[in-house]
Formats: sequence, structure tokens, C-alpha cells
Amino acid sequence: MTEVVVNEAGIKDVSGKVGIVTGGASGIGKALVELLHRKGASVVFGDLQTAAGDKLAAELGPNVDFLKTNVLVWKELLALFSFTQAKYGRVDLVFANAGVPETQNAFEDVYDENGDLVEPTMAVIDVNLKSVALSEFEPTSSDSDLFDKG
Repeated sequence: MTEVVVNEAGIKDVSGKVGIVTGGASGIGKALVELLHRKGASVVFGDLQTAAGDKLAAELGPNVDFLKTNVLVWKELLALFSFTQAKYGRVDLVFANAGVPETQNAFEDVYDENGDLVEPTMAVIDVNLKSVALSEFEPTSSDSDLFDKG
């Protein structure tokens, strides 16, 4: 995989902040987890890549936690936020980074071996748009302490 290099010159210190990163086990998400950690933040990140996530959390040590998270499953996304709130007492930063590349044009007609129209894949829309929206929803009144509005 291509290495992601970040120019840190203009990035502020985030010491004492608590951040959540989705898609944090590889690529841009991994670089972001590492950057936040270097800049002093506590980081909780989710991803489907369990081995890579566990390895990164172990390498970075204290104040970096990994939870296997499918951003399309509401309960798993909520668990990521709930874990962070329970361990660190708040959430200051959210980076909805999880994403997938397009594997099929969702608006292109594809037919099966019987000549029937195949249901289009909406993975790109579900992961790259829907999961970002789910990460940004206001909590219900019972979950209102999950988010620090300050």
C-alpha cells in the first residue's frame, strides 16, 4: 500500500483532546491515527481490518484503542462512540474517514446469465456517504452525553 506522508507544519497541537477515526487501520486513516497520537490526542479508531487495527494500537501504545467496526452497522458505530465516552469521558474530534473505491457503476445496467437486471451495488454510497452521515447525527437525549459541544 502507498505510504501517506503528512506535512505537520500547519497542524495544531491536540494534546488532551479525544478523537475518533473510522477506517483507521490503513491508508489515510492510519496516518491520521498516528498524527493525532504524535500531537498528543487520545485516539479510538474503528475498522474492519482487525489484524491491522490490533497491530497499530499495540505499536502506538497507551491512549490509542482499536475496535472492530463496520460503519454500516449502527450498533457498531454507536459502540465506537460509547466506548470512547466511557474510557475518556468525551469526544472532541470525529474523522469519518472509512471509504471504499467504486467497483461497479451503480447507474450502469448489468444483467445476469438469465438476462435479468442485477441489483446495483450501493457500497460506495453506503460507505462513503451514508456512514459519514451516521457519524455526524446528533445523539438522542439518552446519548447526549456522548458529545462535547464545546
